Amino acid sequence: MRFSPAPHAVITFLMQVFGICLGIYQKLGSLPRSSKPQPHRLAKEARPQSLTLYFRTVFCYNTGMTDIQKFEADARRALKRDRAEHGGAEPVRASAAVAELFERTAPGLGSLPHEIAAYWMRTYIEQSAAPEDEPTEAHIQWLATALSLLYGAPEDTHLFTQADWQELTELVRCEAPDIPLETLSELMSLFLEHGAL
Repeated sequence: MRFSPAPHAVITFLMQVFGICLGIYQKLGSLPRSSKPQPHRLAKEARPQSLTLYFRTVFCYNTGMTDIQKFEADARRALKRDRAEHGGAEPVRASAAVAELFERTAPGLGSLPHEIAAYWMRTYIEQSAAPEDEPTEAHIQWLATALSLLYGAPEDTHLFTQADWQELTELVRCEAPDIPLETLSELMSLFLEHGAL
């Protein structure tokens, strides 16, 4: 029997190998160093400025979107499992499980994912007009959008109110010492674009 790895796994592996090779070339001076990747801005440009920047942008965007889609699928599975194990829905418990999943899906950012999940619980779950239905699909998508923000490939940001943008800005400011500089810079640029700074 022939072993056929998943296409995404193969592509991801090849991209990682290619990234290592590019890094070596950069150190040798064979390729010019590029500025940090900004997927949400480069998408508007007709042509990438360099091969390195193009590769990093495509890799970051594709990986981010895959993880976001996986988060949404895992969140739905977690809700079904919770209801099956406990004989029905319990909104706060189910929402807390989704919030914990969100935190695990965004590592390396200090307490920021936890603080975003806590804000989501306070604002969209505990104050819901129909708490028995929580977390709704729209509120799961809200968390997925927040995740895409952290990955540098924001989508569906129309789900955020201006109050959301203001709160996210404040949370990032408070957690700034624990956020990688590149990520912090990208987030602040987004906040500026949406009038939250």
